[in-house]
Amino acid sequence: MRSKQFISSVFFILLVPSMLFAKTTSQWIEQLEAVYKGYSAVQISFAVGSEKFSLTLGPQSGSYKISTATEQFISDGTTVWHVFTKDKKVIIDNVRKTAVTAASLLDFSTNYDVSVENADVSGQYDLTLTPKTSIASVFTNAGDVRSLTFRVSEKGSGIKIQSITANSAGGNRKLINVSIKPLKKLPDFSYTVPKTYSVSDLRD
Repeated sequence: MRSKQFISSVFFILLVPSMLFAKTTSQWIEQLEAVYKGYSAVQISFAVGSEKFSLTLGPQSGSYKISTATEQFISDGTTVWHVFTKDKKVIIDNVRKTAVTAASLLDFSTNYDVSVENADVSGQYDLTLTPKTSIASVFTNAGDVRSLTFRVSEKGSGIKIQSITANSAGGNRKLINVSIKPLKKLPDFSYTVPKTYSVSDLRD
């Protein structure tokens, strides 16, 4: 009887600290948001094989840049320029209404479904964020990404991001070395068409 009580006591002693200090999903997300807090623009970049993608979002609704090796989409919130760098042509059109901004992209607690798991490395955790409908189109256009996994560890009163992985639509492709970089200097979300480029203007 005493041996059973002893064993139970040992399990209780080992279990209670982890119960007391384990973070909730909300706490993890609050600390992740704190990493990017206070920035008005953000740049996301990654590679699919040898092809590089870059997405920059500004503070205003509809202000963005999407860049690949052969194309660019540049929008100031009113006009969008679709630039074909290889073919030297530009299509100009009105911007479709969107509420996605740098702030909404980094609002992890509101615009993402989140799950937290222990990583395969001691002391590290995987936070998987799946964009909700309100911002999902941004990730679909940038490489058909369906979720992001942040591998994090605790650092002082906050967290440190060890790596970010983007997961494709079918889950059959992972994009490693993903960078989500807050920008202190606001980029120029406008475009001047070079004289050597042909132009198709589709604006009303």
